[in-house]
Amino acid sequence: VVNTTSSGTSQVTTLGVSTYLDFSAGPDKSGSPAKKVIYIRSVDQFSLSSIHSIATNAPGSTWYVLGEPNVVSLDPSDIVVALHDIYETIRNADPTAKITSPSLLNFDFTCILCGGYQSGHSWADDFVTTYSNLYGTPPPVDYWAIDIYPIIWDSNMFPTVRSDIVIDQVVQLRQWLNSMPTEASKPIIITEVGLHWGFSDYT
Repeated sequence: VVNTTSSGTSQVTTLGVSTYLDFSAGPDKSGSPAKKVIYIRSVDQFSLSSIHSIATNAPGSTWYVLGEPNVVSLDPSDIVVALHDIYETIRNADPTAKITSPSLLNFDFTCILCGGYQSGHSWADDFVTTYSNLYGTPPPVDYWAIDIYPIIWDSNMFPTVRSDIVIDQVVQLRQWLNSMPTEASKPIIITEVGLHWGFSDYT
């Protein structure tokens, strides 16, 4: 997330990063030459004409389309047509654009003593199968995105410092991608990583 210091210099400039994400689709405000990742929160957040305009005005951008659909129970069959239209609109407006997959929350691990959610692995399987069945090709994403957290609400595990779980999620995603010729060469982007200290239902 980009913040501005009292001196007016953004963290992007201070850190000297080449790419940054502030979870918005607006224009770059960092004041640095770093590339801003364009974030689309939902498939109906912007009209296709708006997406075309953004892509035209920000050539060469990376697009991060949807976060953690496996957590909010977005079935691929309900959004795959909208995602296809978004992908096509971006590509037509800017052939140099790069697009990430919807970010998965973890891969084979989900959580311990939480309410539960669909695994990233299961959701990704459904996504690739649904898209391929409908369009005859895997999703045309350039990167696979993942958010990784050791979500463990066992009172004996606070703070949730389990680097092995975090690392395993990336390894498991890489192994899954390597099992498919069309995906094996695609890089992984870690869009979020962190540790939880507590949550609202923990007593």
